[in-house]
Amino acid sequence: MKIFGYEFKSKREEAFQVVEPTIVEDKVPEVKAIIVPSRRPALVPPVRDPALHYYSNTNISRRSTFHLPEYDLAEIGRVEDVESFARQAFDKKVALMFKEGWDLVGKNPKHIRYIQVRLSQISQASNLPTSALFRNIGSSLIRKSNCFVVKARKLEASGGKVRTAPGKPNPLLPVAAYFVAPAETIEYKVSGNKVSKWRQRMPDGTKKQYDIKNVIHFYMDRKEGFVFGTPSIVPVLDDIRALRKIEENIELLVYQHLFPLFQYKVGTEDAPAGITEAGHREIDVVRQEIQFMPSEGGIVTPERHEITTIGSEGRALRAEGYLDYFKKRVISGLGISAVDLGEGETSNRATADNMSRNLIDSVKNVQQVMESFVNQYLINELLLESTFGDEVLDEENIVKLKFKEIDIDAQIKKETHLADQFNKDMVTHDEGRRRMGYEPLIIPTPEEIDSGGDIAENFPEWHKTRWKMFEMPKLLIQALDEPYSAIARGLAKDNSVSMTAGDFAESGNEQQSKELELVKAKKPPPKPAVKKDGYLTTTFVQTKQDVLYRISTKNRLEQDWIAALVRSELLTSVQALLSEQMLAYRNGYGRYANVYDLRFIEGTMFARTSFRGRLERYVYRLAEEVVSSLKRNVKNDSSPEEMIAKARAIFDSFEFRTRFIEDVEIRKAFNFGEVIAQRDIGIQSLYVYSDIGNCEIGNALKGKQILLENITLEDVPPFHAKCSYTLVQNI
Repeated sequence: MKIFGYEFKSKREEAFQVVEPTIVEDKVPEVKAIIVPSRRPALVPPVRDPALHYYSNTNISRRSTFHLPEYDLAEIGRVEDVESFARQAFDKKVALMFKEGWDLVGKNPKHIRYIQVRLSQISQASNLPTSALFRNIGSSLIRKSNCFVVKARKLEASGGKVRTAPGKPNPLLPVAAYFVAPAETIEYKVSGNKVSKWRQRMPDGTKKQYDIKNVIHFYMDRKEGFVFGTPSIVPVLDDIRALRKIEENIELLVYQHLFPLFQYKVGTEDAPAGITEAGHREIDVVRQEIQFMPSEGGIVTPERHEITTIGSEGRALRAEGYLDYFKKRVISGLGISAVDLGEGETSNRATADNMSRNLIDSVKNVQQVMESFVNQYLINELLLESTFGDEVLDEENIVKLKFKEIDIDAQIKKETHLADQFNKDMVTHDEGRRRMGYEPLIIPTPEEIDSGGDIAENFPEWHKTRWKMFEMPKLLIQALDEPYSAIARGLAKDNSVSMTAGDFAESGNEQQSKELELVKAKKPPPKPAVKKDGYLTTTFVQTKQDVLYRISTKNRLEQDWIAALVRSELLTSVQALLSEQMLAYRNGYGRYANVYDLRFIEGTMFARTSFRGRLERYVYRLAEEVVSSLKRNVKNDSSPEEMIAKARAIFDSFEFRTRFIEDVEIRKAFNFGEVIAQRDIGIQSLYVYSDIGNCEIGNALKGKQILLENITLEDVPPFHAKCSYTLVQNI
């Protein structure tokens, strides 16, 4: 039997009649009481480490004993119970580690489903949810940098298969449950320069030994030659003790100076304390008064008496700096920041994000360690206990534990950057998905598409993409309606679309026939309705109201201010009117050709430039004439009523021109769109025509043939306001 390229044989393989295992397909193996042992080796035989270690010793008596961990792990538990900073640091790291959850990932859905069912069976057998098991492992790694998971093997309670260990005659029962053992209670035994036994020691003196194959030792930051990993809190313990000692001394200092000491002085150098008339010393009299004074009372003294307070008076050591220094040492040593503890008064958002990122990076490190151990020693063993065959550990069959991203902001930036790189052809679709942590989509090949094998059952993820669910059906419908477009031609070449080039051509012929019939008709198409008051007219009227209001409030015509207002407002309206023109141009073009055609897209730039030039010329001329007329006719030496009346009359006299500009330019844009569309579908010339013929310019051009090859906007009617002429193919 070969695993990883090596062949293994049991020493007693020849003595046993091996029964081939039953291969279970498309379903997860159930819990069985009797399972035939597999010929596949249970574990790959380890290679002995030739290097010497700290626990290596030629002393036979020492080898025969169990050793304690290199670090006092029990002390960490005691510190966690009494030290708030340590407890908060551990809790925040554990919460962040499992905040977004985890997934089982792999390329084979059957294997993923098998691992999910096995973990569910194990959680039922151990009465411990899988999420709680992983949380206990992660918590132990964060707090102690070590974790011991003990395997319970029982055939009747497991859905796995019995295996044989390489070189050992006894079969290896499948795993039924996992339990986390306290790391501080574990001892190890050395044999042959490696750990051969584990033993759990309890405070009551009970001990239990475990075989090396029944224990998974998770560790972090293990020094070379050590068995146990180095807990991250070890270098912080002395700082914690120093900080608490300083706090204790400060507490004593507070108690000492909480109640002040008062000194009562009697007498002065010139008049010292003496004897009263009653024969009592003056000091004794004062002492008696203080002794019997009520707690809320006071003392009235003459000028020879003085009461002072005795305290530190600034001579005591100021411990704030030392306290703050050791506090920062403890917080930084625990791998967190003051912001994580809610002390961010002096930190802005950028600083707080950078400080919190250190915590995220440390938690990601723990996640990577846990993933590697769980994948190597827990999930792989469950796969070996399956009935999927000897290739179960191949890359395409492997299943892995993967934590979800906990730094959401960084994930959003990364995914946005990768999407931008994909749009700019910097990375492929598969490469982008791999960098995001997803498996590449399985896309059908052209041969599978031609043979009809690209069904949703074979490619479920591909059929759930936005392209297959929304974009392709939308473009397919659009291509049938507009067979001349680039979209239709592209879909006709796409093997993944069931429509063929012939289908599109047939639909195109039908639409072309309808368009030619419409072109041959002598009756011109109906003109688009123009709004009574367009944006230019509305802006002109509003500007008039603003000017009149300004004159009424200032009682004078501010020529410079009003000129700037009229010019800016009217020229600003050009953009809105230009948008209406482009919409009319598009509608006109759409009557004869496809607006999604590349020729239409390329021609819009020329049309937009032509429209803008005419609009700016007419609107600018209108604005200058209005300003010039206001300056000539409205005089500041007139009364306010007269100035307002003249200004209103000037605006009213020019208002009709705004409606003429809107009417002519929008209809001209619509007709220009029709002309360009007919040129694009192959029509070479049109004729100037009108049933009414009520203008001199049109009458002079009536019946004239207009070649479409080099036609300009000036050649297209209407030629002026209320012009009824248009361009037709036949007269």
